[in-house]
Amino acid sequence: MTRSMVRFVLAAVAAGTVAMIWIGGQRVLAGRLSIGELLVFISYVGMLYGPMSTISGIAGAIQSALTPFRRVVEILETKPTIRDAPDAKPLPHCKGVVRFEHVTFGYDSAKPVLKDVDFEANPGQLIALVGPSGVGKSTLLSLLLRFYDPQQGRVLVDGSDVRAFQYRTLRQQIGVVPQEPVLFSTNTGWLMVLVISVAMMRASTSVVPPGGNEEMMRIGFVG
Repeated sequence: MTRSMVRFVLAAVAAGTVAMIWIGGQRVLAGRLSIGELLVFISYVGMLYGPMSTISGIAGAIQSALTPFRRVVEILETKPTIRDAPDAKPLPHCKGVVRFEHVTFGYDSAKPVLKDVDFEANPGQLIALVGPSGVGKSTLLSLLLRFYDPQQGRVLVDGSDVRAFQYRTLRQQIGVVPQEPVLFSTNTGWLMVLVISVAMMRASTSVVPPGGNEEMMRIGFVG
């Protein structure tokens, strides 16, 4: 749509210029118009081409922005499928005992990604989920964060079904490190300065025991 409009404007400008020179030249030859008057008229008309091109560009930009804008509005107006139960309670603090109890889940219920998954993770344990892409490793995390609910089984936190908690407070208790690293468009030196600055800010605004600042700095620097 945008390219077509630009081509139309350019074609109209070219056709108008040719027609103006042709008709003006005929009038000059007939003595009905002087060369100076023709040049002044051409210059005045040329002054209109710039605003016309700008208007066509703005119209094209607006037209191009309408489709993603409608998509954004559609997403914002989408009602979430995951909602809190009427008796859901907040989760201000959790110990971190996570259990998947015979969980079966599939984005298409007819094609489950996870089948009868059953395991428990206790605080302090280091657990690695290993497997090729698409076997459901990230799906387990999505179920823990309650982005989805399993078709069968339960996901438990501290012995309680995650559906018993308000999902916002549940997600506040869980830290996620995404697979894709997010870096600012700068060099490594500035990234190190940024990390140290954030660590110092956290150290100055947090109540930590003696010697805790050094440990926090070390963790922040490594992170």
